[in-house]
Parts: sequence; C-alpha cells; structure tokens
Amino acid sequence: MIDTNYIQEENILYMDRKGEIKMQELFAQVQVTVSNYKDLKCLYILDDARESIPQFSSRDYPELSKKISDGLSHFLEVRHAILVDSAMNTALGILFEGMANEIQSYSFKTFFSEEDAKNWLKDGVHYCG
Repeated sequence: MIDTNYIQEENILYMDRKGEIKMQELFAQVQVTVSNYKDLKCLYILDDARESIPQFSSRDYPELSKKISDGLSHFLEVRHAILVDSAMNTALGILFEGMANEIQSYSFKTFFSEEDAKNWLKDGVHYCG
C-alpha cells in the first residue's frame, strides 16, 4: 500500500509505503502523482519505504524509468528522496539512483535519515517551501 499526503507549506509530497509493494503499484503511483500534481512546476517527494517489502527486482527498473520519464517530463524539477532501513531496500534504492540519473529533470537519492532527506529536497534549484 502506498499512501500520499502533500503538505503545501513544506512543498513536499510525502509517500508512505507499507507491506508488500509490487512494481504494478509503483507504476500506478506514477500515474496518480502526475494526475494529482500536474499543475505544479516542481515536485519534491519524500518516500518512506522503511516499512515496505519490495516484491520486484532491479530487472523491472528500465520500465519504471520509462514511466517516470514519460509521466514527469513536464515538471521543471523533480527530486525524489527515499527513506530506507533494510539491506534490500538500500540495495534497490542505490541501483535505481544510477538509472534515475539518466531521466531529465528527475533526481533520486537514498537516505537513512528523514532530516538528511528533507535537507536534500530543499536544496533543489527551484524549491520554495
């Protein structure tokens, strides 16, 4: 399950992943995010995956990258910080960082600390929160 909550005062979209997460859920979340926040010029995402169990592998990343690239292409800047605390989530996050670097105007980074993640989001070129 993936829950979201946009805090306008912070200019941050909070995502909370819990339980088993399949790649189809991530694909659907990209579509929902684009639909719900299409009027924003920039998007700053704090994605808490500490209570999630991925049911996918890095082999699924090319398709996810394509969906992100297509869906988020109209944003001036997207920064996506993911919070992890397990070896599996850390490995998957770091592997995805490499692919995400190739997506125009999209930055993805893995964090263990919420404070570090928020600071990185706020370092975005267009951040105003």
